[in-house]
Amino acid sequence: MPLSSLKKSLFRISGPGAYRLLHAGWFFLRLMRALRSKAYATAFFGNDVIAFSGKLRPGFLVLDIGAFLGGSTALFARAVGKSGRVIAFEPVHHRFLAFLLRALRLTQARVEPIALAGENGRTELVIPIHHGVPLYSQAGFAESYSAALQPGSGYSFQRLPTVLMRLDDFLARQSLAPEDVSAVKIDVEGSEMALFAGGEDFFRRFRGPMLCEFWFAEMPPPGWVWLREKGYSCRYLDRQGRWVAADTPEALAEVCRGETYGNFFWEKTPG
Repeated sequence: MPLSSLKKSLFRISGPGAYRLLHAGWFFLRLMRALRSKAYATAFFGNDVIAFSGKLRPGFLVLDIGAFLGGSTALFARAVGKSGRVIAFEPVHHRFLAFLLRALRLTQARVEPIALAGENGRTELVIPIHHGVPLYSQAGFAESYSAALQPGSGYSFQRLPTVLMRLDDFLARQSLAPEDVSAVKIDVEGSEMALFAGGEDFFRRFRGPMLCEFWFAEMPPPGWVWLREKGYSCRYLDRQGRWVAADTPEALAEVCRGETYGNFFWEKTPG
């Protein structure tokens, strides 16, 4: 039986609650293997996340924005050690992520169950269900799925209330300056512009390495344009493990040819 058919059958039989537990349990088992095996870690995390983690040092403060079930959070927490800190922002899967950090005794990491956005308040996030299969890793704001909301798209959605907060306001409430943050990973399923709108001061002053995922529904993605305008340089780690500059729309189109999304490595250009 194809994996998609198996997932669809399990979801139909078990229901949303039990299926989420099964999904999280399977993720936990694979994460444990990835944390013990370098060979499997590459397949589980991807070369780009592994390379980004390699830039982290003990004592770093890392923001994991869009942490999903916590694989990257656990990886980063091990890299920064007990003297470092990881703040994981995850509005959908925060309960499992908190359990994961307790189970692994990663006390240097903590979970914030909020969605970073352009305003403070409350909204709904959605978990897309495509032809009967939940896509938990693609939870996002409803407006990110406007095309999928059309009849006949094959999509339905679980809706979850969540708290919104601006990144600049969050850091101010924590008495953290942008310069205190050492590195950032961003995976917010197409909501980058809302994040950037609420973090104008942070992204203007931040100087560390950053890994940001973009979907290619628009070329170039608006978030890519925004970061380039703010003076960030962009690189991409291709499937052969080569770093390729992606600072122009033409170069970006070339490196992401045939892909639907990709992780890009960003650093602020000196000067």
